Amino acid sequence: MDRNSEISAEQPHSNIDTLSELTAGTKRTATTSAPHAHRTRRAKPSYQNYIYKVFRLIGPELRISKKSIEVMNSFMFDMFERMSERAFLMVKTRKRSTLGESEIEAAAKLILGQDIFKECDDKYKKALLRYKKCVEAEQQMHE
Repeated sequence: MDRNSEISAEQPHSNIDTLSELTAGTKRTATTSAPHAHRTRRAKPSYQNYIYKVFRLIGPELRISKKSIEVMNSFMFDMFERMSERAFLMVKTRKRSTLGESEIEAAAKLILGQDIFKECDDKYKKALLRYKKCVEAEQQMHE
C-alpha cells in the first residue's frame, strides 16, 4: 500500500489534489466593505536633529558621521534617563507629587558634578534670557 492510498483511505475527498481544487466553486467573501486600518509606524524619539543643529552652530565647516550622531543620541537618552530617575527619587523622598525645577537641578548637580553643572547652568540662563528678549521684541513689533 503506497502513501497516496493511505491518504485516500483517511480522507473522504481523496480525488482532490490541490487546495485550489478544493476551494474551487466556493464563494469567497471580500472584506472590502470595511477599509483596512493601516498601522502607522510611530517615529522613534530622537535628539539627532538637535545634535546636528548644535554641531552646525559650533563648527559650520566641520562634518559629523551618522555613527557619531547615533553615539551622541544614545548619550542624550542615557543622561535624560539617569537625571529623571534621580529627580523622581527626590520627589518621592520629599513626599511631593510634582517634579519641579529644584529636583531637576539637584539631580543634574549629582550626576554631572558641581563644575560641569555650573557651566551648563550659566549657558542655560544666558540662552533663556536671549529667548525671552526675542519673544518680547517680537511682541512689541506686533503691537
